[in-house]
Amino acid sequence: MSQTPANSNLRFEDLPTEVRMTFRGGMGKEMVLQAGHRLYKFTSHPIVTPRGVTPWWSSVEPFAGFPDTGLAGLQQRAARLSVGPSDLARARSAVAHHWNGLGNLVRIQLNCSYKVFVGQCANAPFYGYDPRQATPEQLAADAKIRWIGGAVQAYIPNLRPFDFSVL
Repeated sequence: MSQTPANSNLRFEDLPTEVRMTFRGGMGKEMVLQAGHRLYKFTSHPIVTPRGVTPWWSSVEPFAGFPDTGLAGLQQRAARLSVGPSDLARARSAVAHHWNGLGNLVRIQLNCSYKVFVGQCANAPFYGYDPRQATPEQLAADAKIRWIGGAVQAYIPNLRPFDFSVL
Protein backbone atom coordinates (compact mmCIF):
# COMPACT_ATOMS: atom_id res chain seq x y z
CA MET A 1 0.00 0.00 0.00
CA SER A 2 1.54 3.33 -1.04
CA GLN A 3 1.43 6.42 1.09
CA THR A 4 -0.01 9.70 -0.09
CA PRO A 5 2.88 12.03 -0.99
CA ALA A 6 3.58 14.92 1.33
CA ASN A 7 2.15 18.19 -0.07
CA SER A 8 -0.45 16.22 -2.05
CA ASN A 9 -3.11 18.90 -1.50
CA LEU A 10 -0.93 21.82 -2.66
CA ARG A 11 -1.33 23.35 -6.11
CA PHE A 12 1.11 25.63 -7.89
CA GLU A 13 -1.55 28.35 -8.04
CA ASP A 14 -1.74 28.30 -4.22
CA LEU A 15 1.94 29.16 -3.76
CA PRO A 16 2.82 32.77 -2.89
CA THR A 17 3.30 35.07 -5.89
CA GLU A 18 6.96 35.67 -4.98
CA VAL A 19 7.58 31.91 -5.20
CA ARG A 20 5.68 31.43 -8.49
CA MET A 21 7.60 34.32 -10.07
CA THR A 22 10.93 32.56 -9.49
CA PHE A 23 9.85 30.16 -12.25
CA ARG A 24 10.30 31.19 -15.89
CA GLY A 25 6.95 32.51 -17.10
CA GLY A 26 5.55 32.11 -13.58
CA MET A 27 4.90 28.44 -14.42
CA GLY A 28 5.95 25.33 -12.54
CA LYS A 29 4.94 21.72 -13.10
CA GLU A 30 3.57 19.64 -10.26
CA MET A 31 5.51 16.37 -9.89
CA VAL A 32 5.83 13.63 -7.31
CA LEU A 33 9.36 12.67 -6.31
CA GLN A 34 9.59 9.18 -4.85
CA ALA A 35 11.49 8.15 -1.74
CA GLY A 36 15.13 7.70 -2.74
CA HIS A 37 15.19 10.69 -5.12
CA ARG A 38 18.46 12.58 -4.69
CA LEU A 39 18.64 16.37 -4.68
CA TYR A 40 21.42 18.91 -4.32
CA LYS A 41 22.08 22.59 -3.81
CA PHE A 42 24.98 24.96 -3.38
CA THR A 43 24.57 27.01 -0.22
CA SER A 44 26.42 28.91 2.47
CA HIS A 45 23.48 28.58 4.85
CA PRO A 46 22.31 25.66 6.99
CA ILE A 47 19.64 23.66 5.19
CA VAL A 48 17.62 23.46 8.42
CA THR A 49 16.93 26.71 10.27
CA PRO A 50 14.37 27.80 12.86
CA ARG A 51 12.17 28.78 9.88
CA GLY A 52 12.30 25.20 8.53
CA VAL A 53 14.10 23.34 5.75
CA THR A 54 15.18 25.28 2.69
CA PRO A 55 12.65 24.55 -0.08
CA TRP A 56 14.87 25.22 -3.14
CA TRP A 57 16.66 22.21 -4.70
CA SER A 58 18.01 20.76 -7.93
CA SER A 59 17.93 17.11 -8.97
CA VAL A 60 21.12 15.04 -8.95
CA GLU A 61 19.73 13.10 -11.94
CA PRO A 62 18.16 15.21 -14.71
CA PHE A 63 14.45 15.88 -14.40
CA ALA A 64 12.69 14.16 -17.32
CA GLY A 65 10.84 16.52 -19.62
CA PHE A 66 13.04 19.51 -18.82
CA PRO A 67 16.30 20.87 -20.28
CA ASP A 68 18.11 19.61 -17.20
CA THR A 69 21.61 18.14 -17.04
CA GLY A 70 21.59 17.09 -13.39
CA LEU A 71 24.59 17.59 -11.15
CA ALA A 72 27.11 15.74 -13.34
CA GLY A 73 26.06 17.80 -16.36
CA LEU A 74 26.43 21.04 -14.41
CA GLN A 75 29.91 20.02 -13.27
CA GLN A 76 30.95 19.04 -16.81
CA ARG A 77 29.63 22.27 -18.30
CA ALA A 78 31.38 24.34 -15.63
CA ALA A 79 34.67 22.56 -16.39
CA ARG A 80 34.28 23.25 -20.15
CA LEU A 81 33.67 26.93 -19.35
CA SER A 82 36.58 27.06 -16.87
CA VAL A 83 34.34 28.27 -14.05
CA GLY A 84 33.45 26.75 -10.72
CA PRO A 85 30.22 24.72 -10.55
CA SER A 86 28.77 27.07 -7.93
CA ASP A 87 29.47 30.07 -10.21
CA LEU A 88 27.59 28.45 -13.07
CA ALA A 89 24.81 27.43 -10.68
CA ARG A 90 24.58 31.06 -9.47
CA ALA A 91 24.11 32.42 -12.99
CA ARG A 92 21.69 29.70 -14.12
CA SER A 93 19.71 29.69 -10.86
CA ALA A 94 19.74 33.51 -10.65
CA VAL A 95 21.03 33.68 -7.06
CA ALA A 96 22.24 37.13 -6.03
CA HIS A 97 25.45 37.29 -3.99
CA HIS A 98 23.72 38.94 -1.04
CA TRP A 99 21.20 36.08 -0.83
CA ASN A 100 23.67 33.24 -0.62
CA GLY A 101 27.42 32.69 -0.99
CA LEU A 102 26.86 29.19 -2.46
CA GLY A 103 29.97 27.96 -0.64
CA ASN A 104 29.02 24.32 -0.04
CA LEU A 105 27.54 21.51 -2.11
CA VAL A 106 24.84 19.69 -0.13
CA ARG A 107 23.16 16.49 -1.31
CA ILE A 108 20.11 14.85 0.22
CA GLN A 109 17.95 11.82 -0.47
CA LEU A 110 14.22 11.85 0.17
CA ASN A 111 12.98 9.30 2.73
CA CYS A 112 9.36 9.59 1.54
CA SER A 113 7.52 10.77 -1.54
CA TYR A 114 6.82 14.49 -2.00
CA LYS A 115 4.72 16.52 -4.37
CA VAL A 116 7.03 19.27 -5.61
CA PHE A 117 6.96 22.07 -8.15
CA VAL A 118 9.55 21.93 -10.93
CA GLY A 119 10.46 24.40 -13.65
CA GLN A 120 13.16 26.61 -15.07
CA CYS A 121 14.44 29.50 -12.98
CA ALA A 122 13.39 32.96 -14.08
CA ASN A 123 16.07 35.56 -14.63
CA ALA A 124 16.68 38.00 -11.79
CA PRO A 125 18.42 41.32 -11.22
CA PHE A 126 22.19 41.06 -11.02
CA TYR A 127 23.63 42.54 -7.89
CA GLY A 128 27.20 41.94 -6.79
CA TYR A 129 26.25 43.75 -3.59
CA ASP A 130 23.30 44.11 -1.27
CA PRO A 131 20.92 46.44 -3.17
CA ARG A 132 19.50 47.71 0.13
CA GLN A 133 22.90 49.37 0.68
CA ALA A 134 23.40 50.58 -2.90
CA THR A 135 23.38 54.13 -4.11
CA PRO A 136 20.70 55.20 -6.59
CA GLU A 137 23.48 55.47 -9.19
CA GLN A 138 24.52 51.84 -8.64
CA LEU A 139 20.93 50.64 -8.91
CA ALA A 140 20.33 52.65 -12.09
CA ALA A 141 23.55 51.37 -13.68
CA ASP A 142 22.68 47.75 -12.91
CA ALA A 143 18.96 47.95 -13.75
CA LYS A 144 19.35 46.16 -17.09
CA ILE A 145 21.86 43.52 -15.98
CA ARG A 146 20.27 40.15 -15.15
CA TRP A 147 21.30 36.71 -13.95
CA ILE A 148 20.28 34.53 -16.90
CA GLY A 149 18.32 31.85 -15.06
CA GLY A 150 17.23 28.77 -16.97
CA ALA A 151 18.38 26.07 -14.53
CA VAL A 152 15.73 23.57 -13.51
CA GLN A 153 14.66 24.03 -9.90
CA ALA A 154 12.43 22.10 -7.53
CA TYR A 155 10.45 23.98 -4.91
CA ILE A 156 9.59 21.68 -2.00
CA PRO A 157 7.50 23.44 0.62
CA ASN A 158 6.99 21.87 4.03
CA LEU A 159 10.06 19.63 3.79
CA ARG A 160 10.85 18.32 7.27
CA PRO A 161 14.28 17.25 8.61
CA PHE A 162 13.22 13.63 9.09
CA ASP A 163 11.90 13.38 5.51
CA PHE A 164 15.40 13.29 4.02
CA SER A 165 18.90 12.05 4.71
CA VAL A 166 22.00 14.14 4.06
CA LEU A 167 24.38 12.23 1.78
